[in-house]
Amino acid sequence: MENQIVTTQTTELTTVQKIQLARVGKDPLLPYLPNELVSKLPETVTAEISQPKLRYCNEAARMIFANKVVFEIDAKIEDDGNDDPEDALSPTNIALNRVIDYAKRSDLTEKEFMIAISMAQKGLLQIDGEKVRFFREINQAHFAQYEMGYIDFKIRDQKYQNAKDSIQKFLSPPEKKMTPEEYEALTLENIRKDYHRFKADGKTLATPIFYELIKKDKGDRVKLVFVENFLKNYAPETAEGKLSADGTALPKLIKKDAYLEFQNEMIKNYIIYLKLHESSEEIWMQHWKRLNVKNETRKD
Repeated sequence: MENQIVTTQTTELTTVQKIQLARVGKDPLLPYLPNELVSKLPETVTAEISQPKLRYCNEAARMIFANKVVFEIDAKIEDDGNDDPEDALSPTNIALNRVIDYAKRSDLTEKEFMIAISMAQKGLLQIDGEKVRFFREINQAHFAQYEMGYIDFKIRDQKYQNAKDSIQKFLSPPEKKMTPEEYEALTLENIRKDYHRFKADGKTLATPIFYELIKKDKGDRVKLVFVENFLKNYAPETAEGKLSADGTALPKLIKKDAYLEFQNEMIKNYIIYLKLHESSEEIWMQHWKRLNVKNETRKD
């Protein structure tokens, strides 16, 4: 793949990674779009997404492009009778190299640049309201004018903008909302995973889930002594790492969230008090399911 970094081990890019490269112009984006969408795109858009930008093309592709440009412009090239294709300094080769040099910095694709030339020839390009003139010359300043005029045209063209919006919507669809059934299944799966996590290191990750279930069932019966003990032992910061022997590396201070720490402490004490961590996974799941049903019944 063009411009792909070569490593000692071949790495297959994922579709997402390929699309990311295509979205910045390093690869064609067209193959990743559905035919139904592609069929409705204007030429300005298909020209942009069907090829990599010229700056990302290889030398062979740029040489083909240069020949097309010289032919399309029908450039006025001085012919002194010594236009030898093998001579790097021949008029034609100098013209081709000027095109190639410009292509290395261009943000257009080959197709886009050819459209830009055609539009310039017809007087359809403008920059800041002024018409871009066309010249039968291989001149990088003129090329820059064609490119700027074409980019200005795309910005003003509503068909182009609408088509780009439709592509953006396809590539970045709105996040699908979970159904109540999906949410419940995910919740139960997190509770199940935390059974094994708590048995291993006495911690849970689904803190909000457990805390809400406990609070709704036992929240009005939390003893004041529990709160007092938590506040007495709570440390707002903890040190991670150690002081190096030469004193240059200090421990990293980690700030803790008091509310989150209180939730975790309450969950831990609840589980230990009921010895849920000593039971089976099935009993663990039954307990939290029963608590959830109990709380839902209270709502009704």
